[in-house]
Amino acid sequence: MDTHGAGWLPKKGNLSNEKAARIKAMRREILLEIARMKEEQNEDRSYRRNPFYPTIERHAREIRKTLAATSAKTNSKLFIDDDLPFLITEKVIREDARIMLYVQKCLELCWYMRMQDPPMVIVTPTKGEEVDKNLFSYHGRRGKTVEVCVWPALLLHENGPLVCKGYVLPEDRKRKK
Repeated sequence: MDTHGAGWLPKKGNLSNEKAARIKAMRREILLEIARMKEEQNEDRSYRRNPFYPTIERHAREIRKTLAATSAKTNSKLFIDDDLPFLITEKVIREDARIMLYVQKCLELCWYMRMQDPPMVIVTPTKGEEVDKNLFSYHGRRGKTVEVCVWPALLLHENGPLVCKGYVLPEDRKRKK
């Protein structure tokens, strides 16, 4: 009998193909259900009037935080196995243990930021946007328009206070003349 209530979760370093496939299918079903529920919630938020809603919401947050470490490792492994080969096509790079450890830690960190309540927000400007000096510092040169985001800014939550400024490389003013 599973005393922790999470017998379906893989043990550290022991993720069989069958379990990975089951977790992947469950993740897909959960994401589809969440998307469906969000559509319904946009139309009807009466569920919040239920007297048990605050208790259920609190327990859901506690469960999410309790399982964050396990789900971060599982989701990062699934991402590395399923999605990373399409993003980094060179196998030599994917076989470098240092790079893969870095990727795994980045994925876990992003997962933990999303598990916060409310979730933290990464702000990445796109090329051609005006530089927001409240969120970004210059890297290398000054300018008004973003050429490249060197490092994104981090907000505590949507429209929340700035946790860490990002860096942008503005377009070179000399090239425009």
